[in-house]
Amino acid sequence: MTVSEVLSQQFDRTAHFVDSLRSKYAKAYSKALESGRETLKEAGELSSKIEPRMRDFASTQWNQAQTFMGDINRGLAEKSIPEDRRCHIVNHRLQRKAEEAIKEGGTE
Repeated sequence: MTVSEVLSQQFDRTAHFVDSLRSKYAKAYSKALESGRETLKEAGELSSKIEPRMRDFASTQWNQAQTFMGDINRGLAEKSIPEDRRCHIVNHRLQRKAEEAIKEGGTE
């Protein structure tokens, strides 16, 4: 066997190995892409199911936080008014409401 024949056989084996490797890589790459698409599709479906629940939960929590902070704010405001002035403030509010009710009743 000549040197050129040995090199030619070696080259053919290498070419066959490279083609085989390329084919296996292409199959693996194709499977990975398909798997990725399925995973993305499943993730999209899952997020579309979770999103409304998360929005409802977040909205409920936000409303509760606002109520809680409002209660704290009212409590602090009440504590900051001296006892002897509270009576005057309540009377003033009632008087304003009565005046507004009279105005609304008179414009109809």
